[in-house]
Amino acid sequence: MKFSHYTELQRFVEKNLFPSEYKDMYEIYTGGSSYNFCVITTKGKYFLKLLEDKGAFYKIKEFCRLYGVLYESKSEDFREYKFLLTQFIDGHKIHYRDCTEAVIECLWHNYQKILNCKPDSTFIYSMIDINVLFTEAETALKETKKNVFSILYAKIMALLKRELVYFPETHNLIHGDLMANNILLAADRSLHIIDGEMLRYVHISEDMASLLLELSGFLGIWGNMSRFKRLFSSINKYALLSSKEWLYGIQIVYLTLIKRRLNNPDKQSFRKRLCLFLIMLQYFRIRNFINR
Repeated sequence: MKFSHYTELQRFVEKNLFPSEYKDMYEIYTGGSSYNFCVITTKGKYFLKLLEDKGAFYKIKEFCRLYGVLYESKSEDFREYKFLLTQFIDGHKIHYRDCTEAVIECLWHNYQKILNCKPDSTFIYSMIDINVLFTEAETALKETKKNVFSILYAKIMALLKRELVYFPETHNLIHGDLMANNILLAADRSLHIIDGEMLRYVHISEDMASLLLELSGFLGIWGNMSRFKRLFSSINKYALLSSKEWLYGIQIVYLTLIKRRLNNPDKQSFRKRLCLFLIMLQYFRIRNFINR
């Protein structure tokens, strides 16, 4: 995502943030709803994030303060953007091969900093109503073009509807987007949870399920059950979630994925419809393991 005011931003950073230390900067192409940059100074590297969404800005700012990585500056504005300056982490997003027992333990230790925060009304959202989410996915399905895939999707949705898991309002402060892109493993093997734009109070199983499914390949068509079982055992040693809680989180992730794919016109090619069908089928493999 190329930033159109890059040269102007460079001058702003040099003049207002690092008047005597600035050396260079470059854009980090990570997608999403923000622009990200690495700023190089005589004292080291900094991570600069620009956001248009003020609500997201204040969430990430609170998240950075929680982890003690926020650098205060005289200004928080550049054009129509709010910006944050934090420490830069030289590392890579976490992969399955990185997930040793020591790394999982370190991840949980970092994640507990979020769980142990005191409630703040800024971040409290109503817990996802799985019935409403299912209805939204079902509506998206009805609005897609009728073909063999829509018939197959409908059959899978009918099976899923019979086993939806319901919870009363249960609030924990969670990251809200605990995916591999937001977990960095540094060269010294230290682990860092980043971002925080989706920080909110809902059920912890949403974070745990999304990370587990991604790392074991079940958000694509090549889910690996051996990886899933190993990671499930390692993560649940700390999360201590019941089968019902795990199934709830997994259903939320899959229903959200289905709704987004069906609502996206760019995801309606034959290949992408087939991929979605195969992804949906994998839910039942996982459900059988969770309920064993």
